[in-house]
Amino acid sequence: MVQEENKTNQVEFLQVERTRKESTMESKNREEEDRQNLWIFGDSYSYKWELPAPYKDSGQHDYTKYFFELNGKFPTHFSDVLNKEYNFSQIHNLAVRGADNYTILEIVGKHINNIKPNDFVVVGWSEVSRYRLVWNERKTFFWYGMYPNTPDDEWKKINKSHPIHILNRDSSLPYKEIQNWQNILLKALPENTIFWTPFWSDSMMKKELPFLNVNHLRNNGELTTINEETNGEQTDTHFGSNALESVGKWMITKFKDNIFRNERLI
Repeated sequence: MVQEENKTNQVEFLQVERTRKESTMESKNREEEDRQNLWIFGDSYSYKWELPAPYKDSGQHDYTKYFFELNGKFPTHFSDVLNKEYNFSQIHNLAVRGADNYTILEIVGKHINNIKPNDFVVVGWSEVSRYRLVWNERKTFFWYGMYPNTPDDEWKKINKSHPIHILNRDSSLPYKEIQNWQNILLKALPENTIFWTPFWSDSMMKKELPFLNVNHLRNNGELTTINEETNGEQTDTHFGSNALESVGKWMITKFKDNIFRNERLI
């Protein structure tokens, strides 16, 4: 009789313990799901300092080494500032140096199923004159990025008319194209999504832009380049540590007063 009672108590204990463990696991899973991640898409202006440079002549890579040797830490990235404010569970920086907007959009599409409704997303659009071609070399196909400063000998390989096509992109059509992309993305990405660009030109400022720009930070002298922040010791025109810290603080204000929430159609 006593043995049977002990067995019953043991079974009940195991059931209670299993239920407790399952409840704890569910609680942890819910807590993890509730924690927000940060997703970053863009070009070299959004690229993570800690990642190795895809090519040796990278001014950003040299600056990172220079900064680390001088300060014992990596330069500040705008994601550091956002993380201090929102305490993200994980930060996924998927920016690619030299990326055109078609590549950036494709990378968003590759990862969109992993983005949770409560995550934060920063999409940094590149300069609109950049685009890409399907390149065929020894029966291997890959995307080849084209830029205004593409060397003449490479233009000749493709087509002499392509430089004209790039100049034609300095019109309102590419901006309207991005607006329509954003209409799609705003239906698929979380509410905490912002679109921005680090690029600026006189021609660009005359157009109605569908994304945020940091021109006011430039006018305030906050967008200092790597060259300026190192007094010419590192020659690169990308934003330096101080500039990206300013960009991060600016992004916090844009997340808190998010104009793109009002543009959502559903």
